[in-house]
Amino acid sequence: GSGDFYQLPPVDNSGQPKFCFLAKSWNKVIENTVVLKQVFRQKGDNEFIDMLNNVRVGNLNYETIEAFQKLDRQINYTDGIEPTQLYPTLKEVLMANQAKLNSLPGKVYTFQAKDPENPFLVSMLDNNLMVDKVLHLKTGAQVMCVKNFTDELVNGTLGTVLFMATRKLYMKFFGTICVY
Repeated sequence: GSGDFYQLPPVDNSGQPKFCFLAKSWNKVIENTVVLKQVFRQKGDNEFIDMLNNVRVGNLNYETIEAFQKLDRQINYTDGIEPTQLYPTLKEVLMANQAKLNSLPGKVYTFQAKDPENPFLVSMLDNNLMVDKVLHLKTGAQVMCVKNFTDELVNGTLGTVLFMATRKLYMKFFGTICVY
């Protein structure tokens, strides 16, 4: 599977979209193309499915726009997690993240990535995991998983940094360390 090609392409550090169907090897490797037509996430809400499909293909009519505008309302979040903001460029994402981090009180903790020794693996990770090699965090910072760890802790899961602790201090309070 490769996903929905109507969605935005992934944006890497070069700023160039990378659709797999643009690869030279695509036609050599892909023998069959399958179009999935059944919707599961919005199952049972045919009107909403039609609205999303109109947006997806760029076919917005007055009724669709009006229906989306009727959904505009103030939402109260009680879990402390702020909604994800979407930006068109990586530069804007980095600026927003830095501004949010700067607005939090307290000390900045810096973490350096530990790369595997295998250069091929490092290159593969660098090309596929669009994450920085240096991570700056503060207590209270909102974070997002960028890979699946368990059935509950998956890519896209949001959380908040509750505290910073040394391994020794963590062991004292929690008795075990689970490092992903």
